[in-house]
Amino acid sequence: MLYFQQAANCLSLTENDTDRLALLEFKAKIVHDPHGIFDSWNDSVNFCEWRGVTCGHKHRRVSSLNLRGLSLLGSISPYIRNLTFLRFLNFANNRFHGEIPQEIGHLFRLRHLNLRNNSFGGEIPGNISYCSKLRIINFEANSLVGEIPDQLGSLKKLVTLFLGVNNLTGRIPLSIGNLSSLKKFSAPFNKLEGDVPNELGLLKSLRFFGIGANYLTGTIPATLYNISSIIAFSAPANQLNGSLPANIGNTLPNLQRFGIGANQFHGSIPISFTNASQLKRLDISGNIFTGGVPINLGNLQALQWLNLEFNLLGRNTSKDLSFIKSLSNCSNLVVLYFDANNFGGQLPSFIGNLSNLQELGIGSNHISGEIPEEIGNLINLYILGLEKNLFSSTIPVSLGKLYQLQLLYLDANILSGQIPPSLGSPELQLPACPEQNKKRNRSSSTVIILATTISSFLFFLTITSFYVFRRRIIRMNQPSSSLTMNKLPKRLHIATDVSSALYYLHEHCETPVIHCDLKPSNILLDDDMTARIGDFGLARLLSQSTNDSSQGQTSSFGIKGTIGYMAPEYGMGSEATAQGDVYSFGIILLEMFTGKRPTDEEFTDGLNLHEFVKAKFPGRVMEAVDPKLITREDAEAGENIDDDDGGGQTGIEEDIVKRENMTQEEGNVQNCIESVLEIGLACSAAVPTDRMSMKDVTRNLSDIMDTSLRFKTPQVDNHHQ
Repeated sequence: MLYFQQAANCLSLTENDTDRLALLEFKAKIVHDPHGIFDSWNDSVNFCEWRGVTCGHKHRRVSSLNLRGLSLLGSISPYIRNLTFLRFLNFANNRFHGEIPQEIGHLFRLRHLNLRNNSFGGEIPGNISYCSKLRIINFEANSLVGEIPDQLGSLKKLVTLFLGVNNLTGRIPLSIGNLSSLKKFSAPFNKLEGDVPNELGLLKSLRFFGIGANYLTGTIPATLYNISSIIAFSAPANQLNGSLPANIGNTLPNLQRFGIGANQFHGSIPISFTNASQLKRLDISGNIFTGGVPINLGNLQALQWLNLEFNLLGRNTSKDLSFIKSLSNCSNLVVLYFDANNFGGQLPSFIGNLSNLQELGIGSNHISGEIPEEIGNLINLYILGLEKNLFSSTIPVSLGKLYQLQLLYLDANILSGQIPPSLGSPELQLPACPEQNKKRNRSSSTVIILATTISSFLFFLTITSFYVFRRRIIRMNQPSSSLTMNKLPKRLHIATDVSSALYYLHEHCETPVIHCDLKPSNILLDDDMTARIGDFGLARLLSQSTNDSSQGQTSSFGIKGTIGYMAPEYGMGSEATAQGDVYSFGIILLEMFTGKRPTDEEFTDGLNLHEFVKAKFPGRVMEAVDPKLITREDAEAGENIDDDDGGGQTGIEEDIVKRENMTQEEGNVQNCIESVLEIGLACSAAVPTDRMSMKDVTRNLSDIMDTSLRFKTPQVDNHHQ
């Protein structure tokens, strides 16, 4: 008996040593460890105590390897296959490169595999299918190529499959339909082509479906519309066509978000949508829908977002806008767009009943008559677009009651008279209208076209799979705004979202794009506080004469921004560059964390927001910080981490979170803010060549969230919905 016990102990020691050696081989492949994570990986302590390593209580073998968000640079050692007890593997938000090693296929106990937001290239290893217990695969935001392996269809326990923002090609495998446990499938921003397979209709547990921004063609299979568990359906920016089933609201009763913008769908809007009583967002913009808008949409009590723009809706008759009356019942409706259609008639006075609207766009139609005075009841409006219609008479004085208004479009109508003095609001940044100067002999009947910005919101670009989101960041410390921005995690998330979007525009578009007018009012938020960039009216395509997106120039002249956010070199006639966008982002970042605008009155006599913050370094940084930003709740926010990554926590994950929270150092909030302000200063440097690239900005902000504060980046779901 003693002999067998000693033999078992020796075997256990040998197996444990295998894990230790495998971890050391993994460490050897890391070429940059900026936070000293691997300093603890030595023989002075048991490997189960190494940073990021968790062992099972019974067998003392490595069961979890969590190195998420540590800015590690390197590749994955093939010796990882020796960690045969590994169940949880999370390397998200690092700088790993090379191919995903085939050896991962030997980890037959693996349940959670997250490699999101790295630089992995090559193809997805087909032998991952040997990891038959896998529940979560997240390969988003890498540089993977090739086709989605057909073998993935054998992973019967898979719940989450995220493959978005890569360079995957080919068709969606028919075998995906075999994943009977799959709840979330997301593959936007790839180069997938062909039809959407009928076999996907077999995924009876599916809750989230995202395939936006690919090259998919054909129709959506009827069987997919019959999966009653679907909550979010996202397929924008493809080449899909066909009509929507008349009974779609009956077959998708749990639907909350439906987005098919920028496709070629046609036919009428199904009346049955009102049977999906939980529907919050309906976006069918950029298609070929015809006919009227169902008047029963007002039955959707949860509706927050309705986007019908860029279709062929309406018949240019007086009854076209009758649906607006029913929308008065949608007390949660904050965004309504039906511009660029064929609507006629007069804008009914009951538009004023949509009291919670924050954005209203009805431009580019055939709407005539007077602008109703009742529109002044929409006191929460940030955006109002009435341009390119047939509105006549004068601008109603009641518009002056819209104190939150930031963007007003009235151009290309038949308006006459004077601009009401009440429109000189600080948020619109229009001067108060002075008394008419009789010496200039102006006629009081002079036609005045009002357009407070030269760009219109006819083109919108987003790096997420839903096509159009329109909500603006208003001044961070504005007390009356319904958009509360006073929590540090939210601001970090927003800053990272915006930097990621700019990075995508500058370095990942086939033809790099320079925004040229980045400012708070052009940053859009959904109700989950996920940020996107909008209003590309001044955008420029980068010249192909250079491969350096940070230094390339355009051949366009003219306005390139807004005072306070415009790069200083533009004022001296320089061409638009990516570094100009970087400057604007830096100013926005400083504004977000100081609560001060670059145009505030205190910035005079050579003092600007950049110099104000710079003067506080070092030692007095917190004096520059928005006082609303620091609360006890922020300091404890790390305790509320949901490290789900799209599929639910395991007990291992919970142990990791608890352990890391207990070791969180005092002062991490201040360190975080200082790091963010340093990025803001580096981006807003006066000399363009001294500014950071958006790639470095994005990585640094991600590092700050994931290491300094342990704040989770926005859930993967939110990036797709």
